[in-house]
This record gives sequence, C-alpha cells and structure tokens, in this order.
Amino acid sequence: MLKRLWTLLLALLLLAGLTPAHAQESASPVVALLDGAGQAVGQGILLGDGTELLLPMSLTDAAGLQVSPGIALTGLAAQSAEAAVARLNSKAGEALPLAAEDPAVFSQVQAVNAAGATGDCTVLTWVSLEGGWGFTFRDESGAAEIGGALLNDRGEVAGMVLGTWAELPNAKVALGAEAIAALQAAAGADVIAALPEAEAPAAPDAKQDEPATPGEKQAEPATPDEKKNEPAGPGEKKDEPAAPGEKQDEPGKPGAQEGTVFLKDVALTMRGADEMEVDWAGSDITDLREDSTFLVYYGDVDTPYVWIVEATAQESSCMVDVIPGRTYMVWVQHGHGQVDSSLTPSEAEIATCVQYLDVPEASAFNKYGYTQDDMYLCMVSDSGEAQPAASTFTDAELSRRGQSLTLNVTSRYHVRQNVEASLAVSVITPLGECYDTWGGFLFETDLAEDVWSISLNGIQDTYLEYNRDWTPGVYLLTLYFDGAQVAQMQFTVE
Repeated sequence: MLKRLWTLLLALLLLAGLTPAHAQESASPVVALLDGAGQAVGQGILLGDGTELLLPMSLTDAAGLQVSPGIALTGLAAQSAEAAVARLNSKAGEALPLAAEDPAVFSQVQAVNAAGATGDCTVLTWVSLEGGWGFTFRDESGAAEIGGALLNDRGEVAGMVLGTWAELPNAKVALGAEAIAALQAAAGADVIAALPEAEAPAAPDAKQDEPATPGEKQAEPATPDEKKNEPAGPGEKKDEPAAPGEKQDEPGKPGAQEGTVFLKDVALTMRGADEMEVDWAGSDITDLREDSTFLVYYGDVDTPYVWIVEATAQESSCMVDVIPGRTYMVWVQHGHGQVDSSLTPSEAEIATCVQYLDVPEASAFNKYGYTQDDMYLCMVSDSGEAQPAASTFTDAELSRRGQSLTLNVTSRYHVRQNVEASLAVSVITPLGECYDTWGGFLFETDLAEDVWSISLNGIQDTYLEYNRDWTPGVYLLTLYFDGAQVAQMQFTVE
C-alpha cells in the first residue's frame, strides 16, 4: 500500500545551520488595503509600473477597496482561483521585478508584509494549484501574511502568500512567480470586471431594517442567520460546521473545529521488525466525543518527511510501518470533525508531546533461505509492454502517464507454503527526499528460483504531486523484506 508523502517541518530544524540568502534591500512592494470605511482588510503586491495590484481573491468581495485616500481599485483586470490583478486609478508606489521562475526547493526566500516586517522562509515543495504552480514554505519568523510577498535573493518577487497549507503541518503556501506572470499577462486585455462599490451610510429612517442594536440583543437573542459570522456555540458545532466562506483566505486548510490539541503521554512500541504501535490511550483527553478525530504524525528524523494517519474516536492506537535502523519522531493531535493540522506546536508542546523511538536493526533476511540473483529496472507501458532493462531514464519517461517504472527481481528461497513477508521499496532522490511504498509478499513452496516484479508507479505519481520535474542525478533504491534490507541499486535521471 502506497502511503502519501508529507513534509516534516520539525525535522527541517536541522537546516538551521545553513546560511540564509537574504533578499536585497529595496522598497517594499506590499501595500495595505482599506475598505470603504478606511479599515484595513488585507494587503496586496504592486506590479508593473505601480498601477496594478496583485491581491488574494478572498479580498475582492470587500466594498470600496483602496490603497490610500485617493488611490482606489477601479476593477479586476484578471483573476484565477487564488488571486486577482486589479487596476488602480493612480500610481501607488514602486513595484519590484517579478522573478522569471519559482524558487527552488529548499532555497531561502524573504517574507515581506505591508507592516514592514520581514523574515526568512525555507521553500519546501512545489504544488499544483488551480491558478497555476505554487510552492509551500516554512515561515521561520511569522512575517509571511496572506497577500504578502516572498522575495528571492535577487530582490525579485518570487510569490504571493495565500495562507496555511493543511497537507503539510505548520507550512504555508504561495502562488508562484510563474503563475503570477501568467495572470499579469492575462491582465493586458482591456477587460475590467467591476469591484463592489462602497455603500453609502444608511439614512436614519432606514435603521429599522438593520440588525438589532446591542441593547436589543440582550432582550431578544439573535437568530441563527444573524450568528453565521460568529463562532458557533458548543451545541451548534456538531450540526453546523464553519461555513466555507470563512476559510477562503486560507487555501487548503480544513474546516477544523475549535479545540485541536497536541496529546501528551503517547506511547511507542515495536510490534515486529518493521511495525510500530502508536498508543494514545494514556493521554488525558477531557473532551472525547463521537466526532473526535486523531491525526498521527510520524517520520524518520534523518529525512524531511512525515506520514499522517487518521483515526476515529473509537480508536486509541494505530499501527504504522517503519524501517529498522532509523529513529522516528511521532506526535498526535486531537480535535473534533476535522483536525486543524496547520497549528504550530509551541516549544513546550514539542518537548512534551513529540516522542522518539530508535527502531532496532532487523536481522539478516535468511529465515527463508533468501538470496538475490538479479535485479533491474525498466519502463512498462499501460498495455504491459516492457522496454529493455535500463539504469538511466529521462524526465519525460518517468512523467509520462500510463508508463510505469518497474523493478524486476530474480531470487532464490525455500519456504513452507503460504508464508507471507512484508515488502518495502524506498527511493532516495538526489535532494535527499525519501519516497517509499509498502505491501506484502506471498512465498510459494517448491520454487528453486522465482522471478517477480513490482511497479513503482505509485512512487512516480507521489513524486510528481510535489515536483514539476524529476531532479537530474542519482536515485538510490532499497528493497526490504520483513524490515531487513535485502538489496540496493541506483538509477540515474538525465
């Protein structure tokens, strides 16, 4: 079974020793946005000659948007699912140049917001968004705010912050420079979509149709419709989850209910050579309910990735696959409905809630008399046609739909009928990323020699979820049976 890959931000603290590349000092391209009443509602990034503004789509519903008195947004020149380019009635400042391409994975960018705060960020993965390619990043300083800019080391705008990213714990996501460039190019057409206008103050005789005053609310409780923008009460949470509109400024973040916490007293126990039990039965959970949900995070501390497993209120533990000889870190979150995986644990929570386990080395794989005679890779089409064995592949081959990278093995063993072993294949990329797939292997009797194969299509698909292209270089493939390493080989991507 292929497990989905996630980025382990706590493990990436190991990168703290790297020297960050600071963006060149220059005027901030980020400006605050005000509504018709002059109240701050967000921020955006100046583009072009300073008369265009890139802003999150979630702000386009605000009435009477302006940068400052006298500089107003006249309409939308282009828009996508995540962002829009608006025209200004006059120049609002100096824009910084737009980067020609998105920043590289693990490179450093600098966050800039309208308040003038800046901070270093680490790019984690590329992601495909509805409006084009973007990237996730770790915000070390908290300066990356929705609508703010991310600058590369040349002082160019590399992306716009969209919000938190639920699929990577503690990460944020940005629309990349390439998607911004495409949006800006679309804004060249003379097609302007109108923005909401500022509403005129209500006349005195119209006040009778407005919501009740605070004094009236004390005598007459508000109806459910009047409370749609307020936090739901305890009795309402079960039947009335938060409205989607309340989360529009945070793409990818689940509609999590309040009360998500990190659990203490989580126990880790090995169950065999390559299975670990994560048990939170001893945790003090004061608000366990039928809609309780648990997220279990676990990953090898030597790689920047973590797996996530979901459990229900009826479960107090789960089994996860691990590779012997590695040290794993584990933590568990509890919430109701959908767990808010974007929460960042405090230093105290990291110290008390994150558990570590050194997984013992597994014994040599010899209980089945197993020997490895031959192992090679080849590409196989969706029709089952296999190409010749190869050790070098191209990005186009590995990215082509319907064509999978297949591991072919010739091995010898002697075993009783219907004995099963666990099977794992891991691939380490030139950047140190780890992708793996797990499953089972059934041994049959009376076979002096066995020829078998396993498709790595799942690893290919997962890789392309987080990367646009296959990184050129050497990839290390390792094969495990019952948690013990039995073979290793390399292949190269040109």
